[in-house]
Amino acid sequence: MRLAVAIFLAWTCAALAEAPPETDLNTPEHAWWENQRTPGGTSCCGSGDGRVLDDSEWRVRGGHYQFRTGKRWVEIPDDRVTSSRGVEPNEANRWRAKIWTSPDDPEHVYCFMAGAGT
Repeated sequence: MRLAVAIFLAWTCAALAEAPPETDLNTPEHAWWENQRTPGGTSCCGSGDGRVLDDSEWRVRGGHYQFRTGKRWVEIPDDRVTSSRGVEPNEANRWRAKIWTSPDDPEHVYCFMAGAGT
């Protein structure tokens, strides 16, 4: 009985310790995110964290893109606006806006990719 409990606990701990699928660094989706570049050729993911934005989190005002962080709208520099490089493997997010920001300063944008309808 002790052996069965020990095996069960070891299996449970191993299963819980596995990284969630979205953190798998060997997926085509991760490779796509890593391959994105600014129009000037700088890596979007070099230092930033990429994520998908909901439609309510970005907009166009005065001919410039903005994204919302908390209750504040932040203008995205034009030289940080890019378009998709390569075929995005995640069909569910294909037409949604994406942004790469600094982990230390969420208002510092490395790259922005507008969603559908722009």
